[in-house]
Amino acid sequence: MSGWIKIHRCISNHWIYTEKRSFSRFEAWIDILMTVNFSDAQVLIKGKLYQIKRGQSILSMENWAKRWNWDKSKVRRFMELLQKDSMIEIKTDNITTQLTVCNYESYQDERHTKETQTKRKRTSNEFQTTPIKEEEERKEEKKQFKAPTVGELKNEFPNIDAESFHDFYTSKGWKIGKDQMKDWRAAARNWQRRNNPTTITKFEIKNKATLDDD
Repeated sequence: MSGWIKIHRCISNHWIYTEKRSFSRFEAWIDILMTVNFSDAQVLIKGKLYQIKRGQSILSMENWAKRWNWDKSKVRRFMELLQKDSMIEIKTDNITTQLTVCNYESYQDERHTKETQTKRKRTSNEFQTTPIKEEEERKEEKKQFKAPTVGELKNEFPNIDAESFHDFYTSKGWKIGKDQMKDWRAAARNWQRRNNPTTITKFEIKNKATLDDD
């Protein structure tokens, strides 16, 4: 599984998060990520000024124990485990514990956020483009053939029953067999030849006159 998700710190105020319980190690790790400073700050504790950098916390072991409903020895062992795995660094003094999340930017870097948003937008656009293209293709198919009106049929083919021809192919969706009709004039000429084999159309008269003139 790859990729990552964004979790806002306000989730720690949600009832599902504040439920009284002993944290699992995973929950404790997520809590650390949400608790460390997002930006640099200065904190005064018992007369000592601490410079807290982004990705750091100065909560004491006792405070972590209260948050996770653990005892201090369990917190200490967990911190040592994280430190051994290069997930955090710990510095202690006689007042508090300074915790630093290693590679904090990999969890919060805005660059990753922008990349994810770009990928999500691209995926969304691709999803939206597909039905748009399909719709355009359907429209293009419809543009390729336009059924004639009864008036057009009567004008170009005065010797056929225009209404019958129009009604017949309208009932079939202007298809010949299973295929969409491409040329209604050719279909009308075939209709005419079958029903009036001795007549010719205005189109044929025009072509014949052109040939005679040549």
